[in-house]
Amino acid sequence: ERKAAELALGVRTELLNAIFELSPDGFISFDEAGCVSYVSPAFCEMTAITATALIGLGEQSFSDRLSGLCLPGRCFGGVARLRQHAASDQPDGRELIELRGPGKRVLDVGLRMGQASAVSQILYFRDVTHETEVDQMKSDFLSTAAHELRTPMASIYGFAELLMMGGNDADSTQEFLGIIYRQSELMMAILNELLDLARIESRRGKDFVIEPLSMQALVETVVNDFKLPAGRSKPVLDMPGQAICLMGDQKKLQQAILNVLSNAYKYSAPDGTVGISLQALAGDLVLCIRDAGIGMTPEQVSRVGERFYRADTSGRVPGTGLGMSIAKEIVGLHHGRIDITSQPGQGTAVSLVFTLELA
Repeated sequence: ERKAAELALGVRTELLNAIFELSPDGFISFDEAGCVSYVSPAFCEMTAITATALIGLGEQSFSDRLSGLCLPGRCFGGVARLRQHAASDQPDGRELIELRGPGKRVLDVGLRMGQASAVSQILYFRDVTHETEVDQMKSDFLSTAAHELRTPMASIYGFAELLMMGGNDADSTQEFLGIIYRQSELMMAILNELLDLARIESRRGKDFVIEPLSMQALVETVVNDFKLPAGRSKPVLDMPGQAICLMGDQKKLQQAILNVLSNAYKYSAPDGTVGISLQALAGDLVLCIRDAGIGMTPEQVSRVGERFYRADTSGRVPGTGLGMSIAKEIVGLHHGRIDITSQPGQGTAVSLVFTLELA
């Protein structure tokens, strides 16, 4: 019976060792004297501390060592504080710490009291860097969206209030109504594009209807359906004679091309020329839309695709700042990319690059 018990214990020990070694979470166990008795490989990888440097440390020495690796404001509060939290109304004591160094890794630290005399307590560490970054991005996005919606809403509210006060002549009334109408259009455009962007991101292309498409026909459809600004001429097309086929969703690709084409006209002079070229280069399909507009600095180019970012800050160019974000998402879900070359005062070339498939 003793031999059988020893064998079962050995199997259990091997199993637990395998689990700890394979787990992406880090573990630190303390013995009955309050000293570190076990350090998992994942914890060593997270913190770049070797197990031999920690084995035998008391909990205060361990706490000081880990706290020294943290950024100010998100330091490790110590094992004793976690134990106090665990002894209160919460079953587990938990806190977030942020490590120094490249990437600034964020760890969720928890404590569980041991049930055996050889293990007094166990600390576990979970890497939540990605979740923290996503939460921050969501918070920033909601803050920016609220700001963008508040601007037209303030105009609508203000001019509606003027109309309700009365005493305005016919011309003023018509002017105020025109402002309210245009700002309402802007709000609807922002909301529609936000919903469109959310649908694209949530579905991740699952609702795309992928089929072979003639890119020449696709570009011509976009150009024919595009509502040209008053007094502007159609874009100059440079299409190859050989049919070029791409596997993709027709409506979404049309939307991406239309967004880029619309920007080309918005940011170019009334007499400026917009050109669209299509060619096969080194196994890639390159659809390039060029304008002779205001152009952008390298810093501005690097930010194209950010939600609500607009290179023109004067407010004279209409738009929501979401068109290129949507185009980038659509092209990315087609396993493509968007390349941009631009110089201030010399126009911009936006290239939609896809893996080429010949018909």
